[in-house]
Amino acid sequence: MAQRGGLILILLLLAGGALAARAAPAGQVVRGEDPDTGAPLWHWRGEGASMRVGARFPGQTRAFFLGRGFPEEAALEYSRSCVFHITLENLSGEKLRYALDQWRVRRDGESRPPVPEQDWEARWRSARVPERARTAFDWSMFPPEEELGQGGWALGMVSMGLEPGQRFDLVARWRQGGERREAVLEDLFCPKPR
Repeated sequence: MAQRGGLILILLLLAGGALAARAAPAGQVVRGEDPDTGAPLWHWRGEGASMRVGARFPGQTRAFFLGRGFPEEAALEYSRSCVFHITLENLSGEKLRYALDQWRVRRDGESRPPVPEQDWEARWRSARVPERARTAFDWSMFPPEEELGQGGWALGMVSMGLEPGQRFDLVARWRQGGERREAVLEDLFCPKPR
């Protein structure tokens, strides 16, 4: 009886894996919703990598930084800059190397990188944001560049530098196994305040 139960469990797990594989074929994007916040999210899975891109509501981001000692104006400014939470995972045996300045935010025929963390840091220094708050900001950002080993991942917030409600495409680029790779997530949008 125990063997039969184990076999049924294995078959269910295999079937679940097959269903998950069909839900997100290699190189395709699956759109969903964060179960906790209701914010839109996109999940891309391709050869050797996986990326989850979740929109953050402006109020959610504002509250996060107010809770870490940011002045109201600075927290509000960042929260209105179209902030996303990104997780990039290396699923292959090859190292994955990325640099955020090689990624592109495409909108209305223009293409540019997301707003660099160092641009925000310069604003925070000139606005006299307390050092402990700036440290919290630094730790919550998606690393500007990274080398990920097998199973390694990077995560954090990224500002797209757009207004709430605007739509755009995100092109993420990296090198893996000596090859250039990219993921294109189309028709993402910056949530409006709710």
